[in-house]
Amino acid sequence: MDLNQTRLGVMGKSPQYLEKLIQALANLNIPEKNILKFPEFLPLANSDLSLVFVVIHELDPTDETLDAIESLLSIYPNLVIVHPKSIDLNQTYHDLGVRHSIFLDEINPYSVHKCLRYSSKREKRSPLDQPDSDHNPFRTSGYSGKWEFDLLSKNISWDETINKLFHIAPTSGQIPLEIWKSMVHPEDRIKLETQLEKAILNHTVFDSAFRINSKGENYRYFHIKAVVNRDRFKRPLKLVGSIQETTSTEKKREKLLNTLKEKREILDSICTGFCTIDRNWKITDWNNAAVHITGIKKSSAIGEDLRLSFQLDSDEFFSEKVSSCFHSMKPVHFEHYQPLFKKWLDYSIRIKKDKLLVFFRDITSEKEKEIELQALRRLQNDVINSTSGHIWAVDQNFNLMLANDSFFQDMKKISVIPYGIGSKVGSQLNGSSDFSAKSRKKWYRAYKKALNGESMKMKSEVSLRNKRKKHYQVIMSPIRSDARDNQKITGVACFSSDITTRVRQVKALKAKNRKLKEIAWMHSHLLRAPVTKILGLIDIIQQSWHSKEELNRLLHFLKEASQELDELTKKITAASEKS
Repeated sequence: MDLNQTRLGVMGKSPQYLEKLIQALANLNIPEKNILKFPEFLPLANSDLSLVFVVIHELDPTDETLDAIESLLSIYPNLVIVHPKSIDLNQTYHDLGVRHSIFLDEINPYSVHKCLRYSSKREKRSPLDQPDSDHNPFRTSGYSGKWEFDLLSKNISWDETINKLFHIAPTSGQIPLEIWKSMVHPEDRIKLETQLEKAILNHTVFDSAFRINSKGENYRYFHIKAVVNRDRFKRPLKLVGSIQETTSTEKKREKLLNTLKEKREILDSICTGFCTIDRNWKITDWNNAAVHITGIKKSSAIGEDLRLSFQLDSDEFFSEKVSSCFHSMKPVHFEHYQPLFKKWLDYSIRIKKDKLLVFFRDITSEKEKEIELQALRRLQNDVINSTSGHIWAVDQNFNLMLANDSFFQDMKKISVIPYGIGSKVGSQLNGSSDFSAKSRKKWYRAYKKALNGESMKMKSEVSLRNKRKKHYQVIMSPIRSDARDNQKITGVACFSSDITTRVRQVKALKAKNRKLKEIAWMHSHLLRAPVTKILGLIDIIQQSWHSKEELNRLLHFLKEASQELDELTKKITAASEKS
């Protein structure tokens, strides 16, 4: 493309960006005389324009702006749109058929030259000039046919292009107006007649759109435009103009409008409140859920300052969160109590198109349940910590789920590393190899039995880090998530009490019993022999006369038996004192 011979059109409503664009073109050595400037979006008929730049500074283009773009695209398919930086906005223009665009903050010679290289001058060709063959089929969309309407005879004549556009057989001569009317959608006929009358009466251009019936298809869309030819007395003689099919563009437009409508319906149907605010905190959108949550009607909210509507003018926390989203361009999420509504609201805020999208939902009931749950947990902790015994629970992987203070305090005396929620029970215990090998297996066997649904009791001896030993009575019960579903076991609940003193007392009692048995055996067996001897000797001495020598010998025996009895008595007394 020869830039010196290039003729361009530049139009828009923003003098600032128009001047910036023209300066970029001037830097490419395009003569100023070759640049046509238009302050509005005007449909052009300059066939010698190579390219048209349209500057749209609006973030939310109006329907009139979109209509103007469609009209320009019908003449210049390679139209270049210069718009604010926005992916969604870029997609909107793309759906209308725009193939080239430049962001407002990227207007420079490089971006402009890039569009010039990929765009070429549109040559207006008649479909009659195209070869009519199977290898080059006739395309109706985007082409325009010529027509004339004789106001005196009420007859219409048009070229072969319109026959192909309307999918009808070739015609020769003039066609009665009523035949054309019969092809037009019934809802469009009165509109066309009214606009035609206004164009004739007001000396304006006849510019309208209509649909025609199409066999086996949906209605097809057309754009019609004409000027009124008059005689020297300004009396209307005929209309001369063109008809162009716009079905593809209208379908895209309908799809875009339906998408926007669906988005609005979705926003209005969701239970989450939604509103948009600009950098001045002005509310620009307000859905039905927002009305339900806050009680503020949409008509009362739109255009108002969000801080005043929510009475947040003195709420530094809320203001700081919203301001941080604007400054950091990152989404924020937080929960906040709104005294005005007496509700807890969950906020999710993100920025888009220089506006904040604010989603909020009522979480008052959730907060109340959370407060109740916290109170229940405090009560649970108070209950399990009110006993000196150990209370704990493990899951199916033997990880600690819950425990009271007494459990943790005694575990400090046993384990090298303090226990915590989530710790694997038994993995940190300090003890002899005997504990690691035998006691640990004993505990895991007990846990597994409880996980299989068996409630059980066991006694355990634990070595403390100071080498002392403690004894515990342990009760294990399976934890079932649903009492009606006995197969669903999620863990084991354990309760233990310190029975060290009781074990020691039992051992002492057993030792005394052994001593008493020993003393009883002495009484029944050892004392019997000397007593029997003494009684027998006394009986012998009493029954007969004995010589002095015999008597001395019997007394000697009696003394030995008495000494033996005395020794046994002392031994029994000593054993009794030890027990």
